[in-house]
Amino acid sequence: MKHTYTLFAFVLSIALFVANAQQTYAQCASYNSPYPPPYPTTYPCMNDILDPASPFYDSYCCNVAFDEYCIDVLKTHCDINTNVCRFERCRPTGCLATPFPFCPNLCPSYNTLNPPPGPNPPAILDGILFEMIYFDGSCCQDSWDALCWSALDSISIFRCDDNDPNTIDACSSQLGCTHTPIPTNPAVQLSVRVLLEGAYIGDGAMRTDLRDQNVLPGHQPFDTTPWNYNGIETNADLPTNMVDWVLIELRNPLDYSQIMGRAAGLLLSNGNVVSSTDPTEDIIINGVMPNSNYYIVVRTRNHLPIMSRIPVFLSSYNTYDFTTAANQTYGNNQTKNLGNDASLPIYGMWAGDFTADGRILPTDFTIYRTDASAIRNYKLGDCNYDGKVTYADYNLFRNNLGTTAISYVQ
Repeated sequence: MKHTYTLFAFVLSIALFVANAQQTYAQCASYNSPYPPPYPTTYPCMNDILDPASPFYDSYCCNVAFDEYCIDVLKTHCDINTNVCRFERCRPTGCLATPFPFCPNLCPSYNTLNPPPGPNPPAILDGILFEMIYFDGSCCQDSWDALCWSALDSISIFRCDDNDPNTIDACSSQLGCTHTPIPTNPAVQLSVRVLLEGAYIGDGAMRTDLRDQNVLPGHQPFDTTPWNYNGIETNADLPTNMVDWVLIELRNPLDYSQIMGRAAGLLLSNGNVVSSTDPTEDIIINGVMPNSNYYIVVRTRNHLPIMSRIPVFLSSYNTYDFTTAANQTYGNNQTKNLGNDASLPIYGMWAGDFTADGRILPTDFTIYRTDASAIRNYKLGDCNYDGKVTYADYNLFRNNLGTTAISYVQ
């Protein structure tokens, strides 16, 4: 009888905990925004910010969205140790400063042929790499090998698992492990920047000839083979600085072939991908859990697709910029240096994949030949985006012949 009572008391305590979590969850509208708070309000340090009775309460972070400003508020609130060799986070027991195991020593693995991403020494590493090296110090002390990459992919599953089925476990670049209550209508708002080799004109900008000539379709163009995307994205008044439509995919870090969500967005001349319904906002992907880690895949009509180098924690304070370095993509030589100044490189997607199969091969020439000499049309063969299919497009294709994307996105 005693054991039965103990079990009953345990179950009751769990039920009360869940009910309380749901009650506090419902108090903040920001939990149902694309940028929900990364921790349950049962965490003392999070409750300080979201509880109206707290002297640290911030109504914006509770009633609007938990964005970059709120992250700064949380980090400032948890600034309990000035030692740079400690990683400070909001935890179930309150603010916690975790000692960094190898600070301030350099990581020898940064001098190997395949170093980890991020700066060295790792005292200023972001959260996901901190958790990685804290979890497996050999990746810092020895070499960053395939096992380290594999562990990085699954870090949110193993290191950051809180064993609560009602939370989303992930690893934030600024916060380390996070545990977000599952929202009623999950969605993520993604800030991503990418450049197309064919459309690039210099100084970080791309041409907008297709928009200037009014040949861009008002409906997303990926509803056919090989993309087979049935999204309903439309825009009757496309922005004047639009280059083309792009298709964004989010992939499961533990299974690169599993697409967690897709959305078509508008690619602007500065490389930003924005929402089709509101070009002033980042693209939104519905049905995907927020504050979680995903690989980001970018697809276009006639450039090689690319995938992010590491799983990215998707929230308001993270922007993934494919243009800043060659190692921003998964695999080698997946983007092309578009800059003339070696000291200021800028990277873009390879032009000439007219069949959109992830490979630039002689078979792509068939598309170019079919579209050749077309003027003021929206054609696959127009990979320099000037509204005409000419030798300029053929030259881009010929120069890139034989280049392929990684197998995961082909």
